[in-house]
Amino acid sequence: MDEEDEKHSATTLAVTLDWFSSSSSGGGHDSHAQMEKQDDYLDDDGYLRVMGATKDIIHCDTRDVVPEQVEEAIMTAGEAPDSPIHGRIAAVLAFAIQHETRGEAVAVVLVPSPDVLRVDLRTLHDALRASPLDKGRWPQAIIYMDRLPLRRGRPLRTRLRIRLGLPRLSDQTPYAARHWEATCPAPDTSLMRPIEVLRCRVDVDAITTTLASVAPSHFMVHVEESLEASGYDVFLAPESPTAAGLLPPGGAEHFRRLMNASLIAEGHAGLPGNLYILDEPLPVDECGAPDRARLAEMQTELRKDRLPTPVRHVEERVGRAFAEALDWPHSHASSIDKEAGFYRLGGDASRAQRLLASLRVEFNLPLPANLLSPPRTGSVEAVAALIEARMRDEQAAPRGHGSTETYSSRRTGLLLLQLLPIVFLYPLYVSLGATLQLYVLSKTRFWHNVESLGGRLFNLILSLIASWAALEIIFPWVGIAAKWLIIGRYREGVYPMWGSYHTRWWMVQKIVMVCGTGFFDINDHARNVYYRLMGARIGHDVRITDVFLGEWDLLDIRDGARLSRCHCRPFAAEKNSSMYLNRIVIGERSSIGLKSVIAPGTEVLPDTRLGANSSSWEQADSWSAAASSSPHHDRAGGPDGTWPTAGPSAVPIPEPHWLLTLSLTVPIYLIGWLISMLPWLLTLVGMLYEPPRHSTIPIRLILDWYQSSPGVAYNYLSVGSSVAISPMLFFLFAICVRAIFRLIVGDPPSSPSEIRNSVDAWRVALIRTLFPESQMLELNDMIGHHNEARSAVLRLLGARVGQRVCWPTVGPIVRDYHLIDIGDDVSFGDNCFLQTYDEGDSGVISIGNGAVISDHVCVMPGVSVGERTTLGFGTLTRRGRHYESGKAFIGARAGDAARSHSIGGVLWPVPDGSGRLLQSQSLVTLVPSNTSSAGNSSILENSPYNRAVYLKDAPYRVLSPTTTLIFSFSMTLFTTFYWNVAALSSMKVASRIFVRYLEGISSKYDIFVVFGLALASAMLLLTTFSVMALGAVVFTKRLLIGRYEPGVYDWDKSPMCQRWQLLTAMEKLIHRCYVDKGILSLLTGTHWLVMYYRALGVKIGQDCSLFANGYPSLLITAADLVEIGDRVVIDDVGLISHMDRKGSVRLDRIKIGHRCVLRSGSNVLYGATMRDESCLLEHTLILPGEVVKEKCTMQRRPAERFYGSRMGT
Repeated sequence: MDEEDEKHSATTLAVTLDWFSSSSSGGGHDSHAQMEKQDDYLDDDGYLRVMGATKDIIHCDTRDVVPEQVEEAIMTAGEAPDSPIHGRIAAVLAFAIQHETRGEAVAVVLVPSPDVLRVDLRTLHDALRASPLDKGRWPQAIIYMDRLPLRRGRPLRTRLRIRLGLPRLSDQTPYAARHWEATCPAPDTSLMRPIEVLRCRVDVDAITTTLASVAPSHFMVHVEESLEASGYDVFLAPESPTAAGLLPPGGAEHFRRLMNASLIAEGHAGLPGNLYILDEPLPVDECGAPDRARLAEMQTELRKDRLPTPVRHVEERVGRAFAEALDWPHSHASSIDKEAGFYRLGGDASRAQRLLASLRVEFNLPLPANLLSPPRTGSVEAVAALIEARMRDEQAAPRGHGSTETYSSRRTGLLLLQLLPIVFLYPLYVSLGATLQLYVLSKTRFWHNVESLGGRLFNLILSLIASWAALEIIFPWVGIAAKWLIIGRYREGVYPMWGSYHTRWWMVQKIVMVCGTGFFDINDHARNVYYRLMGARIGHDVRITDVFLGEWDLLDIRDGARLSRCHCRPFAAEKNSSMYLNRIVIGERSSIGLKSVIAPGTEVLPDTRLGANSSSWEQADSWSAAASSSPHHDRAGGPDGTWPTAGPSAVPIPEPHWLLTLSLTVPIYLIGWLISMLPWLLTLVGMLYEPPRHSTIPIRLILDWYQSSPGVAYNYLSVGSSVAISPMLFFLFAICVRAIFRLIVGDPPSSPSEIRNSVDAWRVALIRTLFPESQMLELNDMIGHHNEARSAVLRLLGARVGQRVCWPTVGPIVRDYHLIDIGDDVSFGDNCFLQTYDEGDSGVISIGNGAVISDHVCVMPGVSVGERTTLGFGTLTRRGRHYESGKAFIGARAGDAARSHSIGGVLWPVPDGSGRLLQSQSLVTLVPSNTSSAGNSSILENSPYNRAVYLKDAPYRVLSPTTTLIFSFSMTLFTTFYWNVAALSSMKVASRIFVRYLEGISSKYDIFVVFGLALASAMLLLTTFSVMALGAVVFTKRLLIGRYEPGVYDWDKSPMCQRWQLLTAMEKLIHRCYVDKGILSLLTGTHWLVMYYRALGVKIGQDCSLFANGYPSLLITAADLVEIGDRVVIDDVGLISHMDRKGSVRLDRIKIGHRCVLRSGSNVLYGATMRDESCLLEHTLILPGEVVKEKCTMQRRPAERFYGSRMGT
């Protein structure tokens, strides 16, 4: 009775004070969230009608359809730029309608957006093909209203079917009978009042007359009625072929608005029709009447072109995959019987496996192994339908994205453990090297040559070489042992960051980074041995050059594969601060190019050429060497119908004969190396000038000398001379060798077609070998931003470089200097590549006057860039192509730029009063006041940078190029001196402690005691110097910049640009250390790095992992403008909150929401926003101002919505 009394009391309470509270929780609503007054539910007879939330559920066959899910899917599709209903629906309301066989079906009230065509049922279904809704939940009827029926300001679906009085649907209901229009009643109208509806009808003649009156001149309108669908389509076509280009920009959109307004005004807007604009006249038959058969084909193709990107041409893509697997010509793919099974078409088991692999790559989806076997039909139609269903499944129920288990990154024990690489591991490396040198040197004290200066110098060099060789041999084995002892074999799966497994993974990664590959790096074969020892499966004849590898047990690189300067890690970031590990397979004879990224869980098919600036997600855009050589091959791999092959100016360069390399190149290089080392040797002479004293315990004598002799100062001087003078001497030697060969045999061949034999090839390769990219980067690091000096260096090496070229901090990377032709006023961004040689092809790269080559651009052999042309961030060029003058290009797709021309306004909008010039106004004749006109051979571009630097037209003191060179040179020298003081002084401290306090111990333990003291000293000094360096960068940033603020900063108006350059030079202090990995590389993925970036100004939430894979090559710029939410994982990603164009720097904010994922090789440009739980897959570019929607996954450059499985296939 007590329980019944409680229920009665609750019911009484629920209806008190004229209120009723339902206890139903159906439909997922809160039981107390829906309360209405009683009189709101009184019908005309005064009876109270009680309705629960479960009445909203639509019972369709065996499905329970939630109306809100249908509404969300439609509105989401309407927001997608590639959707056929983009911007055409203002509001939607889903409700139930009776159906003869299904019980109920979904109907929707659509409120069309103003000035656009209505959406018909066929177009709505096309848009929903890329949504999470399966076909059983798609709407079967549409009611057009001017607004949604409302109750208390909220959409009202209760009794809507009854009020509309719609008839029962059936599978035979005509298409037109599924479209209705009604006038929405006033808000809060009684639920019992019916709503009058009218069926939409078609009057083709009247519609034709109406639209013909508003058609543009020289264009005709044809309305084609579809008898099967009881609908119609409108064709706007030119009257003649010459009229095709007469439609003005925006004319198509203008006609759409006129069409909509005219149909509404004449009362014909009922059943909507789709508008198709043709580029050619309407097809006609022999009698001059429209060719209806041809029009039907055109309707089918045009409709497919309007499908959302993920399902666009799915059937055709499946058909092409069938044709490839069956070795049919691609031209026959369209004639394949779509209903015939694969085995009926001539397939077998091996071809079926090849087809499955091809489909998985094409659509980035895991597909079942029995896809082509009974009981499945295995036809093109069936496979395409299954792929579309899998795409919807991936959106509706994403699986395995992130770990549900979480850990804190701020645990004390974890933070202390994460300091081991900086505090212990690297000091161990330094102190062991110094101790080994001391030990070897002590053993030479009994040699007879110590009495002469030359002998002592020889002994010192021998000790240096011996200690270096010992480290190169010992430490790689330390890394191998650490991997097997700490983590064993890597296991596939998703693991929470800062948990036990991730911490072991992190520690192994840092140990291997510090230890390096050592002597295994001598050639390709030795590197492959090292990778096999780490657990990788490496086939025969595999070449791996400058590749980021890791998690070796999950790597399967098969015979004949070629990997060059790419990223191939089975590691990826995942949602909720997770680490994702999965296997990578590189097929036989595959080639992975520059800056490409292979994602975990993906397989690169055999014979695939994944070129530069791509990823395994874009493997469908690549091309196959086997396919291109097939006798049936007649279709290109790219969407434009061309393979990414070299142009006519790009031909293979033969490799020089090994005898020429051994007998000429190697001796010449050794001579240059010895000349460059002379300053270092001369400084050592001062240290060794006095002969040593005799002793029976030479190690103690050396320690006593080292801790007290002023001659040790020469050791510090030798380090400085090797950094400051040696690169310059090697450069002078290289240009002297080039000049001698020019006098004897003339210039090397500038055209690849002139290289006919091995001798010519040797001449071309000589300068490349004498002064490789690494030495050029080292020299550029010293010169800094002295643009004319850097241009002169390239000219002396054989490149043709114009005036006033603006060079970046890092790069560009050049292989063959004599194949570079750069015009005047060209501007380069950081880390761009001028690839004069790629995969056996070569060609001259020509860049016109005033061109802009932005960050991370890959310019391929034989490319010609026009004047004032812009290659935007991360652009890939096609070999041998000319890029038109005055246009802008960006992105990468199918071996070429993804977008052109119109993208320039997105990347570099011209704000009012910013001082930035339009391209048409950017070239005027200006002569610097301090330069004679006779020496000015070219026109000075009127850019903010040129006005500030060359004309001194700025309201602040602009540092001269010579001053910037001196500052950059000084910072390079100081950085080297700074870190060597810590390393060298640790042994000096150890020597002093030993001599003063520990000489009484037995001499047989001397070397071990010294090693312990040196290690302790190195730990203390290097850690202290690291903290000081980080603090110095933070202090310098606040002193020079203060806080970054959004806006446009021109060189001739604001000193911010110059101060930023000085700050960049100062940051060498934290990047040129710790085996050239930098301090930050040893702190990746830790809370320590988060604290550093917070000190710089980045707003970072809790438990975030920055540069999680451990090898950061892209960092955060303009820190104050970046905001990162909680539990965000950022891999090797660049958050670029600035854009520099000709000395005009634009800054804007970047916002990353909670639990977002940013994977390797991706970039987020200024002004972009990522909503919560969104994801950027590998090799993704988010353009300025772009917004990534919540829970969306993006991929490609520029980014597009990704509908496959981001866990790989």
